[in-house]
Amino acid sequence: MRRLRLFLLAAVALCVAAPAARAQLHVVVRVSPVADLAHQLDCVTGIVHVCGTADYRQLWRERFLRDAADTAAAQAWGRLRARYAVDYRIDTASTDAVGREHRHVSLSQRWRLAGLQARSWEDYDERLALLLLPRDRARVATITAHFRPRFLAWWEAESRDRLTRGRDSVAALLDGPELRGLLAGARRFYDATGPGTDTVTLTLVSRPGLVRGSTNAEVVEGWAVQELTPTASAARETGVTLHEVAHLMLSLATDTTRAAVAAGLARAGVEGRAVRSLLDEGLATAFGNGLVERTVRPVATWAAYVERPLSFYNDDVIDVAGKALMPVLDSLLRAGATLREPATLDAIRRAVATAMGPRLLSPRALLHDVWGFVDDGVAEPFAVTRALQRGLRAGNFSLGVDSTGGMPTETLARDPWIGAVVVAPPRALTTLAARGAFRASEVAAIRRAAAAGPVLYGARRANGARTWVVVARSSKEALPLVERMIALDRDVDGVVRVP
Repeated sequence: MRRLRLFLLAAVALCVAAPAARAQLHVVVRVSPVADLAHQLDCVTGIVHVCGTADYRQLWRERFLRDAADTAAAQAWGRLRARYAVDYRIDTASTDAVGREHRHVSLSQRWRLAGLQARSWEDYDERLALLLLPRDRARVATITAHFRPRFLAWWEAESRDRLTRGRDSVAALLDGPELRGLLAGARRFYDATGPGTDTVTLTLVSRPGLVRGSTNAEVVEGWAVQELTPTASAARETGVTLHEVAHLMLSLATDTTRAAVAAGLARAGVEGRAVRSLLDEGLATAFGNGLVERTVRPVATWAAYVERPLSFYNDDVIDVAGKALMPVLDSLLRAGATLREPATLDAIRRAVATAMGPRLLSPRALLHDVWGFVDDGVAEPFAVTRALQRGLRAGNFSLGVDSTGGMPTETLARDPWIGAVVVAPPRALTTLAARGAFRASEVAAIRRAAAAGPVLYGARRANGARTWVVVARSSKEALPLVERMIALDRDVDGVVRVP
């Protein structure tokens, strides 16, 4: 008995004294008809935009939207999803200092997550019970039951086998030593610790391949989802998947690391702000579309892939940044460096600044993290918001339409790294300045320029950050100025002349 007590005491001591070993990061790959149906319904009804919309709509026109009852069921899904497009903003400014900020809890995203996570229809229903009103939960069950027989017949015949093969091939590839080493190095680099950082789950969903187009992948509330067409190899899309995992790892970095990165880049002035705006997307591109692709691609095709424009990312700003950062990130991972180190941040900043030159301070770069506001006095304001979203292709995008008096001011005053765009009629200029959109001292100059007609003006906020001001009375007047702003290849103070 005495020896048993000593053994137990020793075991307890070891448990207490031994440092916790960091479990190796691994990616779990799953397939499910529940995830597929929910994803396709979201895409077809326009709830989700990062998806093969044309491809899925063609499939649904041919197979699932055959009569008025089918159309009514799909429309009911869209109305229900729209009803839960509710976000609760949480003040996380002290911790979300860099990266894709998770500053809100979104019921819409949590609903989507329920579909990706569900292992069965019953499991899906139970997960929705945590989110939806009882009657709405019943309505969802009615809609899925309406489409389920035909959808399952299609999924079993045309999707199950290729998704299963894709799952197995991706799992085998991710379990290889090369990618295991890259993931371990990236996790250390980002200092991604805590719950959820040792396992990433990827759900593969089926694309019918009826309409050509690029495949899509993203991370939804920490859960990765990737589309797979009939002719695509899931293993060949691993770079796209791990690009999204890199975003996730930065979002899971410790508060200390995120604050250190923000402070380090802030010391570099406006150049540091621009690099900070591109940091998350640029590093994810360098990692997934660069280092991972180099590992999985045949050696003979690598050089041509790197040299081809837009091969890393279908956006010229991010493509250039990712390609500039790839060799830097490669060296940093091999050296066991971390993102928070001053030497790391200096190397990243120099690489991006050298590759982009003056364009680093252009609106497309500085507005990759963008806060936008369109005054509801502008005729057809949503046409302006769509043009901004489509043209800027921002990583962090917050854009509102409201009266100028209701414009939020906290972000403008607090976040000097976030670029801002405001679109408003001339009468709103004084109120915009009073609410912090730009310095009050610039109102007179903007007003003089606007006296001759619509104008684009590069203003500054009190904290020194850039705000682009579009003075216009309608979307017809505003849209040419928005296009001009997006096309600029440098920063501009004051009036921007439109050719």
